[in-house]
Amino acid sequence: MTITLSEAHSENKTLAAKLAASRTTAASAESVNAKIPGSAVKASGGIRMMGTAEAAQAAQAAQLKEDLYSDLTGLLIRSVKREAEDDVYDCIQTGRNGSRLSPTIFFSYLLTLDTALHFKLAVANEKSAESYEDAQCQYVPQLDPGRDKTLMGLLPDYLVEEITFPRPQAARFYARVGKALTEKVE
Repeated sequence: MTITLSEAHSENKTLAAKLAASRTTAASAESVNAKIPGSAVKASGGIRMMGTAEAAQAAQAAQLKEDLYSDLTGLLIRSVKREAEDDVYDCIQTGRNGSRLSPTIFFSYLLTLDTALHFKLAVANEKSAESYEDAQCQYVPQLDPGRDKTLMGLLPDYLVEEITFPRPQAARFYARVGKALTEKVE
């Protein structure tokens, strides 16, 4: 019963994080709609959005895709930064073997996640790599020895340190991250 309760709490926390992300997306769509110029308002009082409706729909569709991906994999992508040569993804992978994150601002809301591996993944973008096969990925774990001591003991050595691997190996890398966080520890 304790294990089932713990799993239910973890699922509850993950769902709360997804709800917070959805609220943030809805709030940003509302702020886009609030900035509609007066010239876009029809005489009948309706709003004629030139391009904003399509942008809001595209953002909503992208968020729905991200939510489904998160539901299926347990991977939460907190942010993406486009840099000169790399796209840097700030990620949290949830799973049974993760560690407790202290309360943190996550998607603009105060949450606590029970099981998580925080890491950044830098992926060479089209500006720096000549081809998909030539592109490199760099995994940078964001581990705190105090918070993540148990997790660090469970992770394979290569997931505790920075590593670089070819982009075609990204699926294999991610499978290993998922395996490390979900396989039952005996």
